[in-house]
Amino acid sequence: MALLLAAAALSAVAFVVAFPSNFSEAGLWWSAPAIVAGLAAAAVAAPSARALVFAVGIAWAAAWWWHQAWIGEVSALGLPAFVAYLTLNAILLALALRALARAAWLSHVPFALWIPPLWIGFEFLRAEILFDGYPWYLVAHPFAEVPILIQSADLSGAPAVGWVVAMLGGALLDLGALAMRSLRRGAPDGTRRRALIGAACAALGLLGSVAYGAWRLGEADALRAGPTILAIQTNVPQSNKMSWSAESQIEALIRFREVTADAFESALDGPQPTIPDLVAWPETMLPGFGLEPESIAAAIAEPRSIGDLFARAILSLAEWLSRPMLVGSSAYLGLRFGGPGDVTWDRHYNAAYLVNPDGTLQRSDKRVLTPFGETMPYISAWPWLEQRLLDLGARGMTFDLDRAETIRTLTVPAHRAGFDEEWRVGAPICFEATVAWFCRKLAWEGGSRRVEVFVNISNDGWFGDNVPGRRQHAQIARFRCVENRTPMVRSVNTGITVAFDSSGRAIPPGPVPAMEEAALLVELSLDGRTPPFARLGEVLGYGCVVLTGAALAATICVRRGRRSPPSAGRSRATPRNLEQRAERGEGR
Repeated sequence: MALLLAAAALSAVAFVVAFPSNFSEAGLWWSAPAIVAGLAAAAVAAPSARALVFAVGIAWAAAWWWHQAWIGEVSALGLPAFVAYLTLNAILLALALRALARAAWLSHVPFALWIPPLWIGFEFLRAEILFDGYPWYLVAHPFAEVPILIQSADLSGAPAVGWVVAMLGGALLDLGALAMRSLRRGAPDGTRRRALIGAACAALGLLGSVAYGAWRLGEADALRAGPTILAIQTNVPQSNKMSWSAESQIEALIRFREVTADAFESALDGPQPTIPDLVAWPETMLPGFGLEPESIAAAIAEPRSIGDLFARAILSLAEWLSRPMLVGSSAYLGLRFGGPGDVTWDRHYNAAYLVNPDGTLQRSDKRVLTPFGETMPYISAWPWLEQRLLDLGARGMTFDLDRAETIRTLTVPAHRAGFDEEWRVGAPICFEATVAWFCRKLAWEGGSRRVEVFVNISNDGWFGDNVPGRRQHAQIARFRCVENRTPMVRSVNTGITVAFDSSGRAIPPGPVPAMEEAALLVELSLDGRTPPFARLGEVLGYGCVVLTGAALAATICVRRGRRSPPSAGRSRATPRNLEQRAERGEGR
C-alpha cells in the first residue's frame, strides 16, 4: 500500500511541476515522463482496484485543484464539479493501466510499448471528444519549452509528441521493475529482457524525435519575409468586463486608442522605423453591438442607446493609422430594441472584425465555443436546464452565443509601405487556439493553404490573478504553430501577448508580462511547407482511441473466458466425483 501511495503522489506532483507555475515560468518540462511512470506504477502496485481508486483519486484531485483553482472565482460550484470530472478521467486511466498490466497476453511486452497508445487514447478522449473536449494539460505540452522536441507535432499533432513522453515514462517503469526485482530475489531473464527492450525503444523514440526536430528546424529555405503585426495587450479585469458600464466602456476605449496610437508612433520613431501591416486588439475589447450596418442603424435609432459611438471610434482609428485593424467584438444580427432594457436579436456571435482604413469590413465568428464558459455541452440542448444550472453555480453569466456555421478566413490587402502582397489571416478566438482540429481546418483545406498567419485574439481575464493558466494557454498555442507550420501572434487581454514562429519558437522581443497594458511589435516569417498534419489530421489520436478500446475489450473477453462454466459433456469437479474418480484409480 505504501508503494501505491508513493507512486500516485509522484504522478500527481509531476503533473503539477511539469507545467508553468508561479515558481517556474516554463515548468520542469523534463519531469513529464514521471507523470506517466508514476500513474502506471500505482496501477501495477495496487493490491486492489478499490485501493487504486482511493490513492489516485486523492492525489490527482489535489493536482487538478491546483491547476484549476482560478475557476472558483468564476463559479464556486463549478470548480469541484470540474475537478471531479477530470479526476475521474485519471482514475479510469489508472484502472485501464491496471487491467492491461495484469493481462497475460501483454505480460511479455515492455511497458514502453503498450502504455503510449493507452495513454494517448485516454488523453484524446478528454481533449477532443468528451464534452466538446478539454485539450489542456496534456503530457506533450511541457516539451514545448524545448522546440526541437515538438517538431514531430507536424506529423499527427500533439499525440505524436505525447507518444514519446509516454514511451519514456513506460521505460522508467520497466527499469524500475527490473531494479526492484533485482534487489528482492534477482531478476529473471524475462524481466531483464523486457526492461532492456523498453529502454532501447524509448531511447530510439527520443533520438528519432530529436533528429526529426533538428531537420525541421534547419529548413530555413522554406521561410520568407512576412508581415509586421502590432499586437495590443489591454488589462481589463474580468470582474469589470462582466459589469461593463457605458461610462467604463468609453473610458476603456479611449485608453485603448491611446495605447495603440503611442505604440504605432513608437514603431515609426524607433531606431529602425517600422510601419505595421496589421494592428490587433484582444477578444471582445470593442464595446457595443458590433459593426454590422443593420445593428448600428438600430442603435442609432434607439435614443436610449449609445448609438454608433464605438463603431465610429474604431473606423476613425483605422483610417488615422492607414492600416487594417483586427478587433474582437460581439456581432449581433437582427438587433431590435423594444421597451427599456428590452433588446433582442436573431444571432449573436463572438467575432473578430477586420477593419480596413477605407471602412470596409470582414468578419470571422467563433466556431468552437468554450465548454462550460460559453456553452454547456449536451445540456445546452435544454435551455431551461442550462439556465437553472447557471443560476445555481455561476449567477450572472449568460450563454447566449451562437456557434459559427462556417470557418472563415480574413484577407489583408497589400500596402505600398508595408508588406507588399495580399495575405490571409486565421483568427482563432480564445479557446479555439487550443483546439487542434479547428486550427487545422482554419489553416488548410486538404493540402492547400488557407491562411499564412494565425492571429489569436483572447480575453484571459477569466484567469483572475492566475498567471500559470495564462502561460499554459500560450504553451498550447505553440503546438498549433508547429502542426500547421504557421506563425501566430497572440493579442490577449491581461496577457500573455506573444508571437511564435512556425516552429513554435518565441519571436523577439518575447512575451509581454501578464496583467500589464502594453504592445508587442513583431516581424513574421512565412512558411512554405505543407506538413503531413495538414492531410492526416489527428489520425494518431483516433487510432489510439480505437486501439485502446480493442485492447480493453480483448482483456475483458479473455478474463470472462477463463471464468466461464465448464463446456457441455464435462462434469464439474466436485468433492463427490473427485472421490469417485479416486476410487476408480483415475488420475487428475
